[in-house]
Amino acid sequence: MPASSTSPAEAAPDGLAALADRAHRLNHDLRTPIGTMATALDLLRDGRVAFGGDDLETLDVLQRQVDKLTSLAEVLRDFAVDLDQRARKPPHPD
Repeated sequence: MPASSTSPAEAAPDGLAALADRAHRLNHDLRTPIGTMATALDLLRDGRVAFGGDDLETLDVLQRQVDKLTSLAEVLRDFAVDLDQRARKPPHPD
Protein backbone atom coordinates (compact mmCIF):
# COMPACT_ATOMS: atom_id res chain seq x y z
CA MET A 1 0.00 0.00 0.00
CA PRO A 2 1.52 3.40 -0.93
CA ALA A 3 2.33 5.82 1.87
CA SER A 4 -0.32 8.45 2.44
CA SER A 5 0.61 12.04 1.65
CA THR A 6 -1.67 13.17 4.47
CA SER A 7 0.04 13.68 7.82
CA PRO A 8 -1.69 12.50 10.99
CA ALA A 9 -2.34 16.14 11.89
CA GLU A 10 -4.07 16.74 8.55
CA ALA A 11 -6.23 13.67 9.04
CA ALA A 12 -7.55 14.76 12.46
CA PRO A 13 -11.34 14.93 12.31
CA ASP A 14 -11.76 17.76 14.79
CA GLY A 15 -10.29 20.61 12.75
CA LEU A 16 -7.22 20.99 14.96
CA ALA A 17 -4.97 20.11 12.05
CA ALA A 18 -6.37 22.89 9.89
CA LEU A 19 -6.03 25.36 12.75
CA ALA A 20 -2.46 24.22 13.42
CA ASP A 21 -1.59 24.61 9.73
CA ARG A 22 -2.97 28.15 9.68
CA ALA A 23 -1.05 28.99 12.86
CA HIS A 24 2.19 27.66 11.32
CA ARG A 25 1.64 29.73 8.17
CA LEU A 26 0.86 32.86 10.20
CA ASN A 27 4.00 32.28 12.28
CA HIS A 28 6.06 32.09 9.09
CA ASP A 29 4.37 35.20 7.69
CA LEU A 30 5.20 37.11 10.90
CA ARG A 31 8.81 35.98 10.97
CA THR A 32 9.61 37.04 7.40
CA PRO A 33 9.17 40.80 7.97
CA ILE A 34 10.67 40.48 11.45
CA GLY A 35 13.85 39.08 9.90
CA THR A 36 13.95 41.87 7.35
CA MET A 37 13.50 44.55 10.03
CA ALA A 38 16.10 42.93 12.29
CA THR A 39 18.64 42.83 9.44
CA ALA A 40 18.00 46.48 8.58
CA LEU A 41 18.43 47.45 12.23
CA ASP A 42 21.71 45.53 12.41
CA LEU A 43 23.00 47.30 9.30
CA LEU A 44 22.08 50.68 10.76
CA ARG A 45 23.52 49.94 14.21
CA ASP A 46 26.78 48.59 12.77
CA GLY A 47 27.25 51.76 10.71
CA ARG A 48 27.07 49.99 7.35
CA VAL A 49 24.24 52.37 6.43
CA ALA A 50 24.39 56.11 7.22
CA PHE A 51 22.02 57.25 9.94
CA GLY A 52 21.82 60.53 11.94
CA GLY A 53 22.20 61.03 15.70
CA ASP A 54 18.57 61.79 16.61
CA ASP A 55 17.50 58.80 14.57
CA LEU A 56 18.93 56.45 17.19
CA GLU A 57 15.71 56.82 19.19
CA THR A 58 13.84 55.61 16.11
CA LEU A 59 16.10 52.56 16.03
CA ASP A 60 15.19 51.83 19.63
CA VAL A 61 11.49 52.04 18.77
CA LEU A 62 12.00 49.70 15.82
CA GLN A 63 13.95 47.28 17.99
CA ARG A 64 11.16 47.18 20.59
CA GLN A 65 8.65 46.43 17.84
CA VAL A 66 10.83 43.68 16.38
CA ASP A 67 11.17 42.19 19.86
CA LYS A 68 7.39 42.36 20.39
CA LEU A 69 6.61 40.72 17.03
CA THR A 70 9.23 38.06 17.68
CA SER A 71 7.64 37.28 21.04
CA LEU A 72 4.19 37.05 19.44
CA ALA A 73 5.53 34.75 16.72
CA GLU A 74 7.08 32.49 19.36
CA VAL A 75 3.77 32.26 21.23
CA LEU A 76 2.04 31.45 17.95
CA ARG A 77 4.65 28.80 17.12
CA ASP A 78 4.19 27.15 20.49
CA PHE A 79 0.42 27.22 19.99
CA ALA A 80 0.76 25.60 16.57
CA VAL A 81 3.06 22.89 17.94
CA ASP A 82 0.55 22.16 20.71
CA LEU A 83 -2.27 21.92 18.15
CA ASP A 84 -0.17 19.55 16.04
CA GLN A 85 0.42 17.33 19.04
CA ARG A 86 -3.27 17.31 19.95
CA ALA A 87 -4.26 16.56 16.36
CA ARG A 88 -1.92 13.56 16.30
CA LYS A 89 -3.44 11.95 19.38
CA PRO A 90 -5.92 9.21 18.63
CA PRO A 91 -9.51 10.13 19.44
CA HIS A 92 -10.86 9.08 22.84
CA PRO A 93 -13.35 6.22 22.67
CA ASP A 94 -16.80 7.26 23.87
